[in-house]
Formats: sequence, C-alpha cells, structure tokens
Amino acid sequence: MHLIDWLTTYSIVGRDTIRQVEDAITPVSKVELFETGLVYHNGYVNNTKTGRKLGVSYNKERESISVKVCPNKFILGNNVEEASIRDVNFMFNDLSNLFSYDFGTAMVKRLDVTHTAQTEYTPLAYYPYMCYQDKFDRHQRDTSLYYQKQGITKLFYDKVNEVSSRKTWGGRQRIPSELADKNLFRFEVRLNSTKQINKAIAMPVGQQATLIDIMQDSSIEQLQKLWINEYNNIPKMTEIPFDFTNKQGAREFKEEIIQVALANYGRKNIEELYKYAIDCGTLKTRKQIYDAKKILDVFDTRAQKCYIIQELDEKIKACEPKLM
Repeated sequence: MHLIDWLTTYSIVGRDTIRQVEDAITPVSKVELFETGLVYHNGYVNNTKTGRKLGVSYNKERESISVKVCPNKFILGNNVEEASIRDVNFMFNDLSNLFSYDFGTAMVKRLDVTHTAQTEYTPLAYYPYMCYQDKFDRHQRDTSLYYQKQGITKLFYDKVNEVSSRKTWGGRQRIPSELADKNLFRFEVRLNSTKQINKAIAMPVGQQATLIDIMQDSSIEQLQKLWINEYNNIPKMTEIPFDFTNKQGAREFKEEIIQVALANYGRKNIEELYKYAIDCGTLKTRKQIYDAKKILDVFDTRAQKCYIIQELDEKIKACEPKLM
C-alpha cells in the first residue's frame, strides 16, 4: 500500500550542480518559453534494475532543477506494489550523491498521497454511491472518478485497468502475479500546490515544505490522516429505509413515501438535477438555492450506507503506509 506515489521538487542549486546534472542525465528535449526566453532542458535518470525513469528538468540561467518521479515505479518497476518510506529516502540519497546536491532541502511542489485497496467488487461498482461534495467538481472519465478544486484533486480508479491500458516511461507495467486476479481500488489525493502541501503537514506560516519535512514520521502520519479524511469527507449516505411505525394519518404517510421515493431515485441524481436547475436559472437567489438544497437533508439525517460502501470503508481504514 503506497503513501507517496508522486513527487515534484524544485531547487536553486548553483552552477556546479547544473554541470553535474548535464553530465548525469540522458537528454530528451529542450523547450524555450516564448514570453521569457528561458530555456529548459529535459531528460531523465534511468534505474537499470527496473528500467524506469526519473524525470529531470534544469534551467542554466536560473540555476534551477526540477525532479518529477513516481518513487514506487522507479524503485520497484511498478506502482501496484509499495516501496517503503525508507526506500524512497535511499532513492533521494542516491540522487543527492549523483548530483552533489542535498535533495532534503528541495522544495516540494506536488505530492500525491495514495493507497490501493483489494476490494470485493470492481471500482466502478462503488462510484454510484460516491455523491457530490461541496466546493469540489465531480466528474467521471472512463473507469476513473474525479473530485477537483483549486490545488487538490481526489481520484478513484481501477488500478488493474490503468496498468493494462496505459504505457509509461520504461514501457507498460505488469501486475504482480499474486495480484493479477484481484480487484484493485486506488484512491489518490493529489496536492497540486505548495499551499495545500504546507497545510497538509502543518508547516509554520511563511515556510515552504521541503523533502526532508515531507519524510518526517510526523508528516507521514499527517498525510495518512489527510488521505483518510478526504475519503470520509465525500458523502456516501444513500439508503433510506421506510418506517411507518411512528407515523399517523395520510399526511405523514405521504411524507414518508416521498422520502423513500427520493432515496430510490438516488441522491446523486437529485444532486445533478439541483445543479441543472441552477444552470437553467430556476434557482436564482442565494435563498432559493439554499432552500432548494434542503431536499437533501433527509440523506444526512436518516440515510445509511449501503453494504458495499461499508465494505469499502473497512478496506480504506485498513490501509497503512509501509515505513521499512
């Protein structure tokens, strides 16, 4: 089970390190930015044991380098299995020696926090019960479900499908034989801004998270909590059992039928109609929008989770980072 599945770092390193980077990487491309005239050189470092590559971009004028890497893939050859936090530290130590630069001081610009759960059903079976979350844009693309807002992306996807259909640097991945017939449900939290990364590990105001900050035990614990909380924050209460035992008369009978009918129609479908009504101009004022959304209150006060979401909750809860 992975915790850190992607890292992008940025560093101002000085001219001597730039020369070592030039000598150490395999060049791929050169890009000149039209507006600034700055030239960025792109290449990679290859892991001969796995055939996987670690991306490097450098700029001579600014004496800067950026590293982009999926540690699990680079170290193990795939990111279905998990590289330990210790192995990730060793990887950056080796890179520090190669470039004569301490990557512990590198700023972290993007960080993906990830685990893969073995579930009873394929990931697609769970998506209908993943409802809309306030301030996030929810959309599905093929076998992936996205929740996005500025600075953060939450992503559910079918890891088996992703491995079998996607070619990456170093060629197509292979699922380890012991996992080949499993349902692999990936939940990923992508922190796409320094603001979100700093917030995730509670960096002091005015300080930027570095690689050594991210690798601290306390930070790993906070990132794990973030991952769990971001999963839990997505509403999944959709099942409303009917109950006439405490109802009296036709009016209360009708109210109960309406609430059960709402559940049968589906929380997600109601949320989509609510958004559509806003787009159509049916709901114009803040009060109208607020009052209309109360139709969903029944899901928060009475609804339960269906049994497959309860199963997924347990599998998510059981995921833990591998430290050694």
